[in-house]
Amino acid sequence: MDKRPPEILYNFDIASLGTQDSLPVYISRTKLFLSFVDDYTGTNQIFYRLNSGTSRLYKNYITGFRKGRNTVEVTVYDNVGNKASKTIEFYVK
Repeated sequence: MDKRPPEILYNFDIASLGTQDSLPVYISRTKLFLSFVDDYTGTNQIFYRLNSGTSRLYKNYITGFRKGRNTVEVTVYDNVGNKASKTIEFYVK
């Protein structure tokens, strides 16, 4: 039985401009791409919340970041119900 949660990976479409408070800094039009690895059953449901907003089903990439500090909370479920969560924090100029 698969008891391991999926692994959450992420990547921005451009390189960061540097760091602020030990977090990467990006321009406002950056896109955040999510990917997931589950060696046994595959992923089922993938949700994200941007800056404590409404939880949304992930379909493509994430945009619409505000200037300043941004937080993206990602939650993934695999096909047998194992759950993984990750918080991604960064700044936008």
